[in-house]
Amino acid sequence: NIFGHNKFMEQAGTIVAQGNIVAINANHDERLLQKKIIELTDENYDVLIFGSSRSMLLKESLFSNESVHNYSVSGSGLQDDLALLTLYIESRHQYPKKVVLGLDPWVLNENSGDTRWQSLSDSYLKGMQQLGLEPEKIGQMKQDKYKQLISFPYIKASLSALKNHPGTVRQVASEDEMSDTEGGMNPDGSHIEQRCIANRTDVEVEKDAQSYVSDSIVYQMEKYNELSNKRILLLTKLVDNLKVNGVEVIFYLPPYHPYVYEQLFANPQYNTFLKAETYIRSMAKDNGITVYGAYNPKELGVDNSDFTDGMHLRYDRASKVFKVI
Repeated sequence: NIFGHNKFMEQAGTIVAQGNIVAINANHDERLLQKKIIELTDENYDVLIFGSSRSMLLKESLFSNESVHNYSVSGSGLQDDLALLTLYIESRHQYPKKVVLGLDPWVLNENSGDTRWQSLSDSYLKGMQQLGLEPEKIGQMKQDKYKQLISFPYIKASLSALKNHPGTVRQVASEDEMSDTEGGMNPDGSHIEQRCIANRTDVEVEKDAQSYVSDSIVYQMEKYNELSNKRILLLTKLVDNLKVNGVEVIFYLPPYHPYVYEQLFANPQYNTFLKAETYIRSMAKDNGITVYGAYNPKELGVDNSDFTDGMHLRYDRASKVFKVI
């Protein structure tokens, strides 16, 4: 049962917690894995990173002489960020020096439709209470396991094989030991992309980017008619709470593939995603927050060759969009 894989979580979490690389070829709940890693580690990290699969490439080497852990999960929303941060603070009883928030445009979309954050509902509710906010209604999680639970950002390519595969998790000395279909996690929480994805040709990437915007609704952009006041309030309160506790907040805006950005920019249906970046940058300016990245890839000097699909940068391109700080 995909929802009852405690042994898997224990094995994978232990490998990472002991400072090793874990190779995974199994569908699993990333949120529960991150929760397990928090429970199994006791280090007080200098920097915490939260975000979606588009922020999983951010690693410790991007920071100068600071301990870092990346708690990004696929399709992350502000609910995930709050829940995981709450778990961490409850475990460590102190705040980190810095928090990087990977902010995708959908984090301000109240109608994104993603309910995966409910895996962490208890911590989410505690976090909302601490911020003095009214929590969202906790509904029954959708049982569409292959849509709702994605093991690593690009595992879709091998879902058909995984349906009848029990899945594997193992410790490896380096990513060179991983098979083409294994995703991985480094000791700092940053992810290692599957080789079958990393080796995609430019033609394959361009085709995937075109497919990304060919659907009637682009990922997490459903009914994105306006910026959600509830989401804005949550982001504001979250940032205020971090600042009050002496945390330096950093925003990271992951870029889209050039073709995807052009299509979103030209389609009036997705005008709100542009407003999201404008609002986030305005908020950053008002609060003295440094912003790295941009949804527009041209602003960062990245092109088709830097992506693996319509929304994910190649993991070895992190330094092109996130300056060493």
